[in-house]
Amino acid sequence: MDLLNDTRWVMVRGVILVRDGAETLIVALKATYSISEEGTLTVAEKQAPIKPVEEYTGEPDSTSIEHESELGPAKLGTDVFLRGSALAPRRGTTYLEVGLRVGPVQEKAAVFGN
Repeated sequence: MDLLNDTRWVMVRGVILVRDGAETLIVALKATYSISEEGTLTVAEKQAPIKPVEEYTGEPDSTSIEHESELGPAKLGTDVFLRGSALAPRRGTTYLEVGLRVGPVQEKAAVFGN
């Protein structure tokens, strides 16, 4: 079977076995964007690869997952992952709330540091 990807996004496919032993085709399509300091969203020049397995912050048996596998059982929705750094609006800022909105879904996070 051939799958045609007429987009600029990264695509991978694979076959997994589900609980009843049936083979299931998994197709993942990934788009990477950049956000400027002014908040402008653009398609990233370099598209990030799809992560087929979990990646850990250190040794798998003693550290946290940094990136989950992007291949696996079917998902009922879309994953949105934000990774970056925050620029303090003024000198001396040690706490900042940041947010991300995609369509009707909005998430907030707190950034600590100096």
